[in-house]
Amino acid sequence: MRNENASKVIWTLTAALCLSIGATAHAAVTDLAVYHLTGTAGDPAGLPVDSSGNGNDFAGGTVPPAPVYSGDVPVGTGGGTSVSFPTGPSGFYFTTAAFPEDNFGFEVWAKTTQAAADGHLLGNSSNASGIEVGTTGNNFYAAISSVAFVAQVPIVDNVWTHLALVRDNGTTSFYINGVFIASSALAPIPLPNSGPPFPIGANAHFGVDAGGSSGYEGLADEAHFFTFDPGAFEVGDLSFFAAPAPAALPSGLVLMSMLAGRRRRA
Repeated sequence: MRNENASKVIWTLTAALCLSIGATAHAAVTDLAVYHLTGTAGDPAGLPVDSSGNGNDFAGGTVPPAPVYSGDVPVGTGGGTSVSFPTGPSGFYFTTAAFPEDNFGFEVWAKTTQAAADGHLLGNSSNASGIEVGTTGNNFYAAISSVAFVAQVPIVDNVWTHLALVRDNGTTSFYINGVFIASSALAPIPLPNSGPPFPIGANAHFGVDAGGSSGYEGLADEAHFFTFDPGAFEVGDLSFFAAPAPAALPSGLVLMSMLAGRRRRA
């Protein structure tokens, strides 16, 4: 749902910012899973394969309409294809990855419109635990699942946008195109089968939520899960800074301030 009364703050994103931080990319993070989503444009998308060498492939997918590969990719990522998630809940779920309770993050490129259906894009668990990013109303959102939004930011129609959500020492921070948006110190609901320090990430979902009721509509590419030592993460560790600055960054983004205490839709 939109929050028409939320305060608005505008950032101008510049190539100079990207270049100034880019030299430190991937200095502190350890790959948990990397999904390049490589295929043949127009073909049905296969289950995402982890190219990190850790074997954390997605093992399940929803019923048709199936996602398809697209030749539309973010500038500078080097990828040949992305995945197009159609109207209607459709996506991938279940990995063998062991997601930490803390000191981890994930990132993904997304391209959609404000008119697209609300939906879960990527998270380390289901819509009942963990953390996630997706779309709601006219916005990209980051959320502590079933607890609260971290922030909502209006979608720029048909522009590739980099989303990252990082949990470091108990604080969950949302970044768009490498720019810090907001953070929350609220705790997620414990992940299924949790047992410190590594619960089983069997409910990880990409493009659709648990139960298949909320599906992301649009393109996605270069999904990446990573871990790091407590306090070691820096924004330059995001893969956004590993590539040349995109040629067509949005000129500004409007932040809808965090809705403190507001529970996210289950």
